[in-house]
Amino acid sequence: MKLFVPCDNCGGKTYLSALAKTRLELSYMYGTEFNVNCSHCSNLNYLHINQVAAEASSNKTFLSGGGIGGIVGILGGPFGILLGAVVGGAVGGAVGNKSEQDSVRRFNNNYLQ
Repeated sequence: MKLFVPCDNCGGKTYLSALAKTRLELSYMYGTEFNVNCSHCSNLNYLHINQVAAEASSNKTFLSGGGIGGIVGILGGPFGILLGAVVGGAVGGAVGNKSEQDSVRRFNNNYLQ
């Protein structure tokens, strides 16, 4: 899951380096109000923690699932490696993406008072 803030000036997304799973956890790192320079236009944005949004990361769960499937597939020779990587990636990606989508939805739907 990646956290970002929209720029008031250009609308671009500036990604935060924080690995928080909730806004409360993020507020311990940044406070409830903070400044961020836009990574696109360098505009200084004064933000409230409730303006932070989350989105799913690219496909790291698919890659890790593929790696695990590939290791297991070694037992079946070259064809087993290929088949294990494809099946392991698909299963790992599906499970990981659902979990990540749930985390994104929880973050985006819960605001601090």
